[in-house]
Amino acid sequence: MAEYLERGVGALRRRTTAATQAGETLTHMHQDVDPTRRYCTECLISGDDIPRQILRDHLLALGVDSLVVAGSASRVRVHGHIGQPQQLFDACAELGQVDAMKADDMVLQQRSAECPAQVAVITDSASDLPAELAERFGIHVVPVRVSLDERDYLERLGLTAAEFYRRMAQSAKLPQTSQPPPGDFRRVFEHVLGYQPAGVYVGLSRPLSGTLQSGESAARGQRKPMLCVDSGHVTVGQALLAWRAGELAQAGADAEAIAAELERLRPLTHTLAMARDISHAVRGGRIPRWAAPLVRTQGAAHWW
Repeated sequence: MAEYLERGVGALRRRTTAATQAGETLTHMHQDVDPTRRYCTECLISGDDIPRQILRDHLLALGVDSLVVAGSASRVRVHGHIGQPQQLFDACAELGQVDAMKADDMVLQQRSAECPAQVAVITDSASDLPAELAERFGIHVVPVRVSLDERDYLERLGLTAAEFYRRMAQSAKLPQTSQPPPGDFRRVFEHVLGYQPAGVYVGLSRPLSGTLQSGESAARGQRKPMLCVDSGHVTVGQALLAWRAGELAQAGADAEAIAAELERLRPLTHTLAMARDISHAVRGGRIPRWAAPLVRTQGAAHWW
């Protein structure tokens, strides 16, 4: 801590590089992180007469570690380490309006510190990248925001896909998604670039969302290169490109080579999708009501 205060983060990076070259085992801030409490979770509660001690006791009963509950009767900041961030957010939502949610994966943060020569790869949760692939290749995933039943959730870290679709079918109002704010990307970018030489963000297709623009905004002004690549896709197409970026990074490719390969692969990647139920697409305006009968008829003929 004294070294950081006196000479800044650069001194810590030089120490890390020297230790790696000498073959030493590095000690990291989350070296002893409990994988069952891998998410460093925070949120802000706004309300009236928020009972901080009751909230603290509830969160401790959930097994939250490194717990901090601080603030006033009307605004409380909560920090804790937990395996399922939504449990913490749900407990807080019982006492007021929950905002400023974040959940950082400390295990992947540790991977960044242990790979000072490897390019970092980041994507967003619209890619639906399987957790096992993110884990295997150390790919960081920035969650998209989902609003459902007048509550905000961090995609993948909140509702499961099954729970999301069940509640969407029962809700009178369609859910809405919103892009992560630039601050969500900036926090991830600054962390990985604090240890790794460069980064590549594989983003959701630009015409579909402003998510890529949020990433580009956060990438500007970074001390090291953070290349933002428009995947031209969503879900599996985007995931395939992020997966390939992770493979290349693990093989030692630099950021420019990874970005160039993704540009080559993008037009060769295709996503096909079929839906048995188009009612939500009609409700949301993606399919005009006048076209719904025709779509249903063609869909039924196709399935038969």
